[in-house]
Amino acid sequence: MMRKLWVIPFLFFGYWAQAQGFRAGAIAAVNGSQLDGDGLSGYNKPGMYFGLYVARDFKPQWYWQLELAYSGKGSQRVLKPDNLDEGPWLRLSMHYIDIPLTVHYRYREDWHFHAGLGMNFLTNFNYRDLRLLTLNTDFRRWESAMHLGTTYELTPKIKASARFSYSILSIDPNGPPVPFFALLQRGAFNNVLSLGIRYQLRD
Repeated sequence: MMRKLWVIPFLFFGYWAQAQGFRAGAIAAVNGSQLDGDGLSGYNKPGMYFGLYVARDFKPQWYWQLELAYSGKGSQRVLKPDNLDEGPWLRLSMHYIDIPLTVHYRYREDWHFHAGLGMNFLTNFNYRDLRLLTLNTDFRRWESAMHLGTTYELTPKIKASARFSYSILSIDPNGPPVPFFALLQRGAFNNVLSLGIRYQLRD
């Protein structure tokens, strides 16, 4: 049943792509991610980001963009002889459906900046741990996130993109305090850098 429900957003994207004044395209990117609050550091967990977007101008230099994409996130420990016991796992893989809504500013015709918010759904996760420990994996299914990024036009249809994304609320509210958020929240926060390409399918 859930698999069938995921078809509905794609039908809406198809409708918007055909509507007058909308632009549509595809996105493919590579994520480097970490989970702030798990005791590990570094964007060591690779993942993919791919999906579709629709966009529309609302002022000469401004436009909004809505995306629907798969995003691989998580955390990974770099194994070294002196840190074998650090961190709760070797590798945590988290699979999200991301739905970011961003506002874009044309700084120049070929160079744009954007910022926005998103609601992301955790479809599945798994972890590896050599010590066979029982770990806290009570992650929230829904993640609220903020996004900051830029795009550079390589050709009229192809843009290179870079984006930083971060959880607004903890995705693991039962976890230990996070140093940066110690006075506000407990748990863990997705911290993701993405580099990729956007291809405009329709003007």
